[in-house]
Amino acid sequence: MATNSYQTVTVQNISFATNDTCYYIVKNEAYKYQDGARVFIEFETIDSSLTVYVRASSGIDNETDASISELSGYTPSTGQEYSINQGDSFIVTVVPGLASVNETISFRYITDGMENDSLTQIYYDLFVTSEDKDLYTIIFIVALALIVICPIVCIGYCIKRNSKKKKNQIHSQSQYNEMAQNTKNKLTTMENGLSATEGANNDLELESIHGSNDGDATGQGDTKQNMLKQ
Repeated sequence: MATNSYQTVTVQNISFATNDTCYYIVKNEAYKYQDGARVFIEFETIDSSLTVYVRASSGIDNETDASISELSGYTPSTGQEYSINQGDSFIVTVVPGLASVNETISFRYITDGMENDSLTQIYYDLFVTSEDKDLYTIIFIVALALIVICPIVCIGYCIKRNSKKKKNQIHSQSQYNEMAQNTKNKLTTMENGLSATEGANNDLELESIHGSNDGDATGQGDTKQNMLKQ
């Protein structure tokens, strides 16, 4: 696995007699680095009886050849750096010759570039490269739907509740106003009744007073007439 610091691979005791043909794949974690990053490889030691082939590939199964900068053909030289795009892979194949006995090969590699942020890596790990990416996608869609739908339902419920409460308040206010008006009408009727009663009483008092005055006047007239007769 390529990293952003040099990693060295040293293979010793490679022999033809034990059929020590081997290969190594050098690549980055998928989507770990941003576009533009490159993977570099340099062979430090290749014993003379060993044949080393280097090719680059792309795709999950390394099914497509990719270009290697500074390399002509498939045979690398020591002390020379070769690079590929950060999304591709180096495939190093080591084949021992007939005279190979306890031979050694050594190479180092590094990635030069900016890593993606944590959220981007999590996204690719869950929804792109994971074997359970379909399940994670379904979970994400359901969670997103709940996040979107729940607030809408809550807002609609609150609006409906407030509307109903307001209607009840208006109805209560209307009932209160009606009761207040009825009470006012009753008070007005009572006041009018009292006023009518007081007016009748005043008329009776005035009539009584007038009646007394007439009697007195009559009495005085009779007295005067009697005095004249005398």
